[in-house]
Amino acid sequence: MKSASGACERPMPFPWTGRVIALVTVLALADLLKHLALMAAGQVQPWGDSTVYWRMADAVAQGDWWLAEHPVAYRTPGYPWFLGLIRSLTGEHALFVTVIVQHLCVWLTSLVTAAMTWQMTRSVRAMGFAWAVCVCSTARPLYANWLLTESLATFLLVLTCWLSLLAWHCGCWKRWMFAGFVLGCGVLVRPSLLAAFPAMLILELWSARKSHSGWPCRILVATAAPVMFSLTLLPWCLRNQLLFERFSLVVFTGRELWTANFSPWPGAHLDDPETSAAREVHQRIGAAPIDWRHNWSTARALAESGLNDVAVDELMEHMARDAIARQPWRAAGCTFARCATFWYCWEWPTDLIEEPADIRAQRVYADQYRWQSPGWTRTMMALMEWTPERQRFTSLLGILLAGTGLIWLVALPATRPAGVYIALILLATTFLTATLEIPLYRYRCGLEPLLIVAAVAGLWVRLASRSTIRLP
Repeated sequence: MKSASGACERPMPFPWTGRVIALVTVLALADLLKHLALMAAGQVQPWGDSTVYWRMADAVAQGDWWLAEHPVAYRTPGYPWFLGLIRSLTGEHALFVTVIVQHLCVWLTSLVTAAMTWQMTRSVRAMGFAWAVCVCSTARPLYANWLLTESLATFLLVLTCWLSLLAWHCGCWKRWMFAGFVLGCGVLVRPSLLAAFPAMLILELWSARKSHSGWPCRILVATAAPVMFSLTLLPWCLRNQLLFERFSLVVFTGRELWTANFSPWPGAHLDDPETSAAREVHQRIGAAPIDWRHNWSTARALAESGLNDVAVDELMEHMARDAIARQPWRAAGCTFARCATFWYCWEWPTDLIEEPADIRAQRVYADQYRWQSPGWTRTMMALMEWTPERQRFTSLLGILLAGTGLIWLVALPATRPAGVYIALILLATTFLTATLEIPLYRYRCGLEPLLIVAAVAGLWVRLASRSTIRLP
């Protein structure tokens, strides 16, 4: 925080002793070896989203940075820009380089996770334990092998949290501005990171309120992050205004409400509302051999009927809202249940061996160099069966430890701001996902570093409060 003179207090220096350097070196190398082993499992892309992102990246690599030739409003440009830049620079090695960069992002995420733990506890042991837990994590790092937003978005989220906590202690508007910019980049990569914005804004206002500076400086501190955040998103909102006459970051609410409310359990499985919007949907779908409860099949059929991307989403949103209005208690109850399911679900194995049925999808990457060793891949698949995130007991135990640690962080005045900040992000992400999606580990794994920080730092705070250890 700032002193009475307005000068920013210098943070407590990290104790770079010989033992600490040895500990950091061992953990960094162990984490790096884990990533090399996972990366060597191959670059087969078993996800449909990966193909969509790669095609958008092709357009970016050819100079269509605003994706005017790829007129969709349900995707943000951050990840296609990331892939397109790598593709334009590395050509046929772009897929392999992307995987390397994404593993580096996960490795840096572990480093920032450890730094956040140190910042909250001032304990090298707590920091080392948090990093060791990251080293033992293998489900989330495996996503770096695939063209999905998880690895990059998680890094940007954790970096935002770290920068926000640094800005809280310093009260410096420049750090808040940088935090707002990083979160804006994260939202451009993965729109669900919007859930972190209210938490950052509350912490920033809290920081301005406790500042000893004058009102002009306080106003600057209170507005730096949201202004920079808004400016980062503004160009893409203007693009959507020009293409679709919708000044918004992304248009996807209709598809997501469709998933949450028409899908089988844990979706609400609502009845067809038989309203004018519903009749138009079924009329446009016609006799297409699809399940109308599947959102992407329905969206594709509606697009083929002549609607643009925004019109498709608006029509689906109208029908979904009609169904919710007719069965509000069922919709609300299932949303409540999905809030619990968000924390109850765990990871399941993914087939890393290319199957004949997937060859058509793999042709998208036919020009790309890809490492593939079936023997090593099968070995990794067998070892991955033991990863903690794929076990029901260890997954739930981790959630319980993180929740308990978070309570202890909030209870202690010295760590309360960090505890409240993390708790708000977890709550907002839970509600947003439960409202718009069917919960999966993939949607929760981005919060895993924050859960590690909460569990380890909370445990240390509890031990410190019962001893003579002095907290910051």
